[in-house]
Amino acid sequence: MLGLLGLSFLALSGYLALQQVMPATLAALIVGAVSLLSALLVYLLFLRQPAEASPPATEEQSQADLKESAVQLAQQYAGRIPAEIERRPEAAMAIALGVGIVLGVSPRARSLLGSTLKLGVKLAEEELNRRS
Repeated sequence: MLGLLGLSFLALSGYLALQQVMPATLAALIVGAVSLLSALLVYLLFLRQPAEASPPATEEQSQADLKESAVQLAQQYAGRIPAEIERRPEAAMAIALGVGIVLGVSPRARSLLGSTLKLGVKLAEEELNRRS
């Protein structure tokens, strides 16, 4: 979240700097265009990555199986995320900017992120309690 906040301030400072040398509407248009191009770049990068095929979830799969799968997935990818950020910081910044824009514009996206984070915290607490 701090990264998104930092990128928001970076975009704002770019706008304010441009506003000093050109009309405010043109400065806003330039900052918006750069943000849009960054989001498009991130989108294209995700299209080039091969998608992993996962079997669709069946109705018979119990809630416990879903929770266990979520915990295993989080454990599997938790260590890879910092390494990927260090390997491609420009892509990480572009992704953070795109996510920040979407979260800033869409109340539904903010609600979905909030409920996902709450579920993640709940699953982590259950996992800790289970291990104790």
